[in-house]
Amino acid sequence: MAFAESAGFASWEAAVEAMKGGRVLTGHGPRLGRASMTEFMLFQRQVERDGLRSLPADTWSGQFSVGYREFFAIDAFVRGTSGDDAFLVQT
Repeated sequence: MAFAESAGFASWEAAVEAMKGGRVLTGHGPRLGRASMTEFMLFQRQVERDGLRSLPADTWSGQFSVGYREFFAIDAFVRGTSGDDAFLVQT
């Protein structure tokens, strides 16, 4: 998976092992406006299938932080619970 490679891992499986150890990884996922909705949904399904959460750095860069919720900063999911950012933090 491209996200794993951009986060410095050879495979999605290797990245997941690092996240199980407490790391939250940041890398490139599907970029809004450039990636298709199918690409975005595939990325989100993979994240969800492994019990992970994703948090976009911003709307347009395509950078996401991915990890297990308990390893994110306590307030990581507080921002954007309403308004324009609401969709972004629900993943």
